[in-house]
Amino acid sequence: MQHILDAFTNFDEGIRTIWCEHSPGTAPAKNMAPGIHQHREILFVLKGNYHFPLNHKMINPQVGDVILIDSWIAHCANYSTQDRDMLHFWVNLSGARIFMWCIQLDLCGGRTLLMTGTPLSQDIQQLLNRRWNAFAELPAQEAMAHLDFYMREPLTMLLDEIRFQLARTDRQNTGISDDLHMIAAIQRIIEAENGRDCSLQRLEQIAGFNRFYLAHMFKRITGLTIGDYINKIRLSFTEAAENRGLNRKEITYELGFSSTSTFGNWLRKVRKRRDQAQGIVK
Repeated sequence: MQHILDAFTNFDEGIRTIWCEHSPGTAPAKNMAPGIHQHREILFVLKGNYHFPLNHKMINPQVGDVILIDSWIAHCANYSTQDRDMLHFWVNLSGARIFMWCIQLDLCGGRTLLMTGTPLSQDIQQLLNRRWNAFAELPAQEAMAHLDFYMREPLTMLLDEIRFQLARTDRQNTGISDDLHMIAAIQRIIEAENGRDCSLQRLEQIAGFNRFYLAHMFKRITGLTIGDYINKIRLSFTEAAENRGLNRKEITYELGFSSTSTFGNWLRKVRKRRDQAQGIVK
């Protein structure tokens, strides 16, 4: 925890640059992993140079920068095999709470989940969403001209609250078990990636726990298997995406299915199980 706090000293003089979907960039590399979802995310760059696909173009944030990723905005869903020596702090505005975690990539590209789980207060999320909603209503050119005016102050407040909570957690026993933190982290990863490429093997590598222990604790704490939770998140994304007008091919791609027919078979089975559980007869 302490080295994360130390890394946040890069923000001692404030946020360097705020990036959003309207920020200028270059054409992205081809065949990047898909990434759109229903919730908003914020990325604080604590260490390392980063080439990040956002809204179909490549941006190059530096240490001390913040990236705003609005809901349904295309971005990179995962790190590439070339990414090295990075420390990124992610904030997930999902549902009624803010969740945060830190990802470290070592010199060999290995990925480690460093800390997770601590939710921030609802008043911070309400302020962020209120300003973000107003910002999202602006035309692109006007939005870029007023990005700092709309978003710098709430992001600065979020930054201050994050650092306060990390320091506070580091100094006292919060009473929250490591298991709860671990499971909250796994849930956030599955949500952030729409259940794509969330095999037990990969989650084991990220969380640093044996897959059998991970599966057991997930079921004990949430009441669902990891597979059931993945299906729940994928179904939620599918229905929201359909309401937004995404076609089956686009949804198939985002969820990582090999073909539209495979996706269609999965969707029929999952909806049938849901309807049976709810006592709906068709």
